[in-house]
Formats: sequence, structure tokens, C-alpha cells
Amino acid sequence: MNNSDPAFAANRPYSLRIFVPDGKPDGLRVIEKSNWTGLGLVFPRSEFAAVKSREEFERTGVYILAGPSEDGDQPTVDVGQGDPVKPRLENHYGKKDFWTWGVFFVTKDNSLNKGPGCLSLRRKTSAGTSRRFVSWNRIENTG
Repeated sequence: MNNSDPAFAANRPYSLRIFVPDGKPDGLRVIEKSNWTGLGLVFPRSEFAAVKSREEFERTGVYILAGPSEDGDQPTVDVGQGDPVKPRLENHYGKKDFWTWGVFFVTKDNSLNKGPGCLSLRRKTSAGTSRRFVSWNRIENTG
């Protein structure tokens, strides 16, 4: 197997760095992957008011909000994008009660804009054919 083989590239080792800025393992977590320009931020809904002042919330990104469904069988998920993500998440914080935690992805260098963000969102939602969740925003998962 050579380095140009896509299967080899998918199985290359990498490092994840998880930074816990407030020292609470269940609080805000900032995730970085080696050799990737993106960042992931994971936070519980209960911490949103405290963490939304971070500068990463002012960037364009793709987010996922999740929480238990009414029947308790599958989680309820809302996938979206914002340019920047903060106003969208503030809106959902005030109007959507289902979610208990959120995650969003941005770039470290602000290289993501609404075009690639929307494209990434479309790819992720159209690929969601597993039926393992209830979609809050009514994106149909067929398959």
C-alpha cells in the first residue's frame, strides 16, 4: 500500500487535543485535530450563556444541537450553519428547548465562509440515512 492510496490516507494516525478551559470535564471542550485547520467546540446547554462570549462563536460554522426525543428512544438533532454561528445558537437557545448539548465546527484561520459551510451542511444532512435520530428541523432521512 502506498501513500497515495485513499484507504491508507483514511487510516493514518493523528492526534486529538482536547482543551477544557474551565477545568470542568463536562463543560466546554475545544477539540483540535492534528494537521486540520478546524476546531470543534462542545458545550452543554446549561453553559451556553457563559461560553458564548468566546471568539470562536463569531466565526462561520456548522453546528449540531442534540437532546432526548419525546419518546426517549432516539435523540433529537438539529443540524445547521451560521455566518457567524453565535446568532443562530442564541436564537435556538431562546426558542428550542429540546437540546441539552451543542457542538459546532469552525476554522482556526477564518477560511470557512457561508458557501463552503452550506455545502458541508448539505453533504452532512443528505448523507444522514441511518435513521438513528429524530430531526428537529425536519430534514428527511430516507434510506
